[in-house]
Amino acid sequence: MNCKAIMKTFNKKQSVSKKLLPLLVLLMLCCCSTTQQHTADKPPVFPQGSYWVNYGGCLKRAELTLKNVGKNLYTDQHDNLYFLTYDRSDETGKNIYPVFIMRFENDCADYLDKDTVVDFSSYDLSKHIDVSTFESLGDVVYKDKKNYYYHTITADGGHLSIMGASTFAYIDKDRASDGKMYINTAAVNDGGKGDGTGPPFYREVPEIDVSTFINLGQEGWYAKDAKHVYIDHFMTDSRHLWLLEEADAATFQSIGYRWGKDKNHVFENGIMLEGLHPDSMIILCPETTKYNQVFFSMVKDRDQVFCGYTEMKCMDAKTFECIASDSIITYRDKNWVYNEHYFPNMEEKNRRKRN
Repeated sequence: MNCKAIMKTFNKKQSVSKKLLPLLVLLMLCCCSTTQQHTADKPPVFPQGSYWVNYGGCLKRAELTLKNVGKNLYTDQHDNLYFLTYDRSDETGKNIYPVFIMRFENDCADYLDKDTVVDFSSYDLSKHIDVSTFESLGDVVYKDKKNYYYHTITADGGHLSIMGASTFAYIDKDRASDGKMYINTAAVNDGGKGDGTGPPFYREVPEIDVSTFINLGQEGWYAKDAKHVYIDHFMTDSRHLWLLEEADAATFQSIGYRWGKDKNHVFENGIMLEGLHPDSMIILCPETTKYNQVFFSMVKDRDQVFCGYTEMKCMDAKTFECIASDSIITYRDKNWVYNEHYFPNMEEKNRRKRN
């Protein structure tokens, strides 16, 4: 029922009992107020009240009377400038609070450091942002006539930082640069339902060579360019890209979920396995890698057996093998038969002497 409908019903006093009149008045006030503050294409309304303010790295409460002056920009009664974001740290997803960023990140310094004569008020947004030309470029990148700005999104609202003046450029739909490299990604942010993602944003990554950058393998765990190897992986808080410094880009290859190797080393989840020989290393029961979160990581070479990056020193590497890969996975060496629950805890009850 909209506001006009409630008013029409309210005016027909003869058809409404006296007991229902207070309820209709309350419903009318709530409905009309909500409609007024959330009309499409209008900025949110924040009347006088107590709000969370981000002072360059920490949150504090402040009594503010706020006025919208631009895209996500508000001023208070003292002409301080704020950038609007939201605290989404409630895991239920039911409570979302506005947070007003007053300063660029500065370790929450809200005082004049007399020893070093640094005026931390220089971090105030009002000292840098040109309100009249401030606009959103999408994907949490903003600009005005002087600078580009980057909104780092975290559960408590994040922070705003200045990017290189007039140097920010989109390389493609997934990458951007301002001298540093960024990838477009998003975090899971669905109140624990497991079926949604948060707003997109750009995350800083190593300086990849875009022209030669390729993802390796169907699992998408590793990537490389002409000179370097990377771990390229999606987690619940978005996509991550790390430099794998020990890897040789010329010879590196992805050989299975989490597994990669070059001419010198073998890697599991980006961790280099000391002593495992890449020339003789094999993955045991590779057909199980997509279905079992333990046994995809059973590998061996001529001397060693590993479960993930943990060496199984009790196994005989030369005779260790996978003998079943149906609903139950079984391994054996010349001395023992191991059921699927033996790894990686090596409990005696989960193995038996081989006949």
